Amino acid sequence: LSIRASCPLFSQVAIGEIKAVTDEAENLVWILAKEANAEYRVACLFALAVNGVEEARKPNPLTAQDKRKQDRYRGEAIRCLQFAHDAGFSDFFQTSIDADLYSLRDDPRMKEFEATHQYQLGVLDKKRGNAKDAKAYFERAQQLSQEWIKSLPDVERHRQVKIVWLCAHVQLGHSAEAITSADELRPKLGKKGPGVFRLARVYSLASTATDDPKLHEQYRAKAFAALNDAVSVGLKQPLLLDDDLEPIRSD
Repeated sequence: LSIRASCPLFSQVAIGEIKAVTDEAENLVWILAKEANAEYRVACLFALAVNGVEEARKPNPLTAQDKRKQDRYRGEAIRCLQFAHDAGFSDFFQTSIDADLYSLRDDPRMKEFEATHQYQLGVLDKKRGNAKDAKAYFERAQQLSQEWIKSLPDVERHRQVKIVWLCAHVQLGHSAEAITSADELRPKLGKKGPGVFRLARVYSLASTATDDPKLHEQYRAKAFAALNDAVSVGLKQPLLLDDDLEPIRSD
């Protein structure tokens, strides 16, 4: 679903055809699950539908049914953002400022994407040699990850959010602690999927943070083992582009 192809749906939601748009969007969610940019646009449709429910009800107050619809659309929007995130969507600055996502701003689940954005800013500043700014971004990424985990302790996705925290922990000089936590987390992630792929990043980063040759090889081996479990068609692009895998990319 290109932005051009999605324009009719955006026009429909703008004129209040909420049910028609959300019915079509629900059909697209699973079809486009590995197409990051497309899932992002579908998330925008659901987020706009949240506002559309309120606009359609004005000047009267929202009914209980209206609020249930909003909760459902908000949940679908978050799920689409998660699919986009897991399929390699990286423009989280856009996620932070996109007016289409205004109805999601206060949802605690958005902190996952904010944490990833802050982490990526830290990686960029580290590459530029701005160690002080990079440190601040990594610390902010950890703070946001921790806030997500604290507010949503029973949501299974907390394991993936924890990995953002672990990557930042390695970047902040705490490799041994991060590896211990990663080893404990590994059996809980299963054998395939984005969680395992993300965990490979922790091991890859740690491999360059130790002066011990034995640990260096051990962490690299764990990174490759996780990648072998995680690689699928949908993960090829992030595998090629992820900066955290730079330490093992030439192998």
